[in-house]
Amino acid sequence: RYGKMQRDRIAVAVSELPRSQKSPDRLARETGARFVALTTRPGGLPHTSTYPDMVRYNVLQWANALDAA
Repeated sequence: RYGKMQRDRIAVAVSELPRSQKSPDRLARETGARFVALTTRPGGLPHTSTYPDMVRYNVLQWANALDAA
C-alpha cells in the first residue's frame, strides 16, 4: 500500500492537526517514515496562541523530524 513511499525513500510525512492520528501512525509504522503533525491555526495547540508562535511550533516540528531522519 505504501510501496511508493518506501521506493522513493520518503523520510518524513506531514499531516495537520486536529485530524485523527490513526492513519499517520499506521503510515509511519508501515513505511518507517517519521510523522509530523502541524497545526494550521493559532491556538490549535498549547503555546501556539499567536501566529508567530504557531509558525515557530511548525518549524520546530519540521526541523526535529528532518534531523532525526
